[in-house]
Amino acid sequence: MHKTRMAVVTMVLFLSLGVPFATVRTEPVAFQPPKLPEKPYSRIPAPDLTQPLLLPILATPAPDREPFTDVTIDSSRAAALSGPLPIRTSPAPFVRQRIPDPFEHQNTIRLRTPLPEDPYPPPTIVPPLTK
Repeated sequence: MHKTRMAVVTMVLFLSLGVPFATVRTEPVAFQPPKLPEKPYSRIPAPDLTQPLLLPILATPAPDREPFTDVTIDSSRAAALSGPLPIRTSPAPFVRQRIPDPFEHQNTIRLRTPLPEDPYPPPTIVPPLTK
């Protein structure tokens, strides 16, 4: 029987006989790592260390540099100033904007009989002044 299993059986036997747990002395068992099955290592192809390492994709230089100024500014200005502005022949039609009107639904929540006003102001608590 294994030592650990024997220690457990001994503990159960003593406890079933009514022997206090603190008086039971058994030899400590050293930890033994479990046996793992041995298999051959998997092989992963490694790069050839006699050759220089390849550069990553991000380390490759750009084929040609981009200018720091806006290259379209001259063509944009020329296109905008090339012809006269068209003149409007009729007024622009009304287009409802999506800006909310704060008074749009004021009649929806209006009370039939308004609440009476309280003649006395609400009480307020003034904290005492500290020096």
